[in-house]
Amino acid sequence: MPSSDSNQLAAILKRANEAQDPQARKPPRKAAVAKVAPVTSPAKPPGRRSDPAYMQASAYVSKDVRRRVTAALALRAGSKDYSELVEELLIEWLENERA
Repeated sequence: MPSSDSNQLAAILKRANEAQDPQARKPPRKAAVAKVAPVTSPAKPPGRRSDPAYMQASAYVSKDVRRRVTAALALRAGSKDYSELVEELLIEWLENERA
């Protein structure tokens, strides 16, 4: 009977070695996956962020004022965005300073 015990022991050792050796394991089969073309959005023109003629300028504005201005701009269809409004107001201020 020693041969059956040694065969069982050999089988147990083989399984243990395979469990420790990642290359001895067979990789799991991968399910076939259909390749789908990525959805791309239409090309947008470059924005101010990438335009060298513009720079970012920040200012502290109260939350209430910012919310009210954003809401007012949203109500006007085709209106300026926040940056355009700020730039327009700054230009107007500069023109008044010259006078």
